[in-house]
Amino acid sequence: MRSWVRGVASTFDVSVFQWVIGHRLPVLNLLFSPLSHFGGFVWVGIAVGLGLLKRRRWAGIYHAALGIGLAVLLADAVAKPLISRQRPYADFRDVVLLAGLQRSGSFPSTHAAGSFAGAYALSRVYPEFAAGLWLLAGLVACARVYVGVHFPFDVIGGAIIGLLASAFVIGGTRWLDQDSDPSGLRAKG
Repeated sequence: MRSWVRGVASTFDVSVFQWVIGHRLPVLNLLFSPLSHFGGFVWVGIAVGLGLLKRRRWAGIYHAALGIGLAVLLADAVAKPLISRQRPYADFRDVVLLAGLQRSGSFPSTHAAGSFAGAYALSRVYPEFAAGLWLLAGLVACARVYVGVHFPFDVIGGAIIGLLASAFVIGGTRWLDQDSDPSGLRAKG
């Protein structure tokens, strides 16, 4: 039973990957190629940028950076070596890559892990930007498949790791802007 489920999942994964690669458009190449590089450092940069824009929430920025860092660490240093899945272009040599060759394994996507950790944490700190953050995370995950460096389940696995890591760091913390708080931010349990 387990091998049957694995076979169906693998067939679905490969089919979706091949469909995406087969339906590339030049206009999307211009969008997805740069988006595919939005890893953990870019999300920490977004966090700092939002922190400079809305200075009263710096404690949340620290939490967001920790969540992103944990997600990237779990995906890249723990899960990838354990699972050791080959990149799609190792199996399908005719795939034209729109990103550089990657040295690490394919599962999970570290970029998706960092992106979804960032979207989760930053949307908790800055709910007014939540829609844009989630959209960006989803586009980054799609871009990793589109450029040919990940299978769809790789980005789904990365997204799950990112969400769990960020939820672990953030916990039930809520950030409140309050003029009476001298630090500009108070975390509330």
